[in-house]
Formats: sequence, C-alpha cells, structure tokens
Amino acid sequence: MAVHYFIYSDKKEPYTGGRMPHPNNAYIRHYGNLMELQRLCSVSEGLYKWQAEKELKICQDKLSWWEKRPGFDWSVVRPECEKLKKLWENSR
Repeated sequence: MAVHYFIYSDKKEPYTGGRMPHPNNAYIRHYGNLMELQRLCSVSEGLYKWQAEKELKICQDKLSWWEKRPGFDWSVVRPECEKLKKLWENSR
C-alpha cells in the first residue's frame, strides 16, 4: 500500500510560488503544519505514522530555515504561534 504525503513531499523542488513570502508569515504557516503533523503522529499507526513522522522532520527543517532568514522576528512570530497552539489544544 502506497502512502502519499500529507503536507510535505520528499522531492526537493525549487520554490515556484512567485515572490518569496516574508519569513514571519512562512514560519507561522509551517508552525500550523507542525501542529497538524504532531496530531497525526499521535493518532496514526503503521505507514501513516511513519509518513507523518517523516514529514514532521521536513517541517522542523523548514522552521529552522525560516528562522535564519533576514527579517525574521520572534516578537512577531511567537504570539501568533502561541495563538495557533491554543487553537490546537482547544480542538482536541
């Protein structure tokens, strides 16, 4: 049985979305993906869990990459990530 990806593909492809997003916005978007992948890891089994764990690593790498971009600002990102985290916690 083939497991397709949930959010992140294994393929290394260049960014084709037009202008590069601001690092803060990109980080917040990937942080939301992190929350979803962590949930999938906790509720999935077998190949689905393996796939979610694999994508979780990709997501964490993307978060680290965006943190290092010029213009990244924790004072902007942290409150937004805290809001996302609360939304996820309240939805369980």
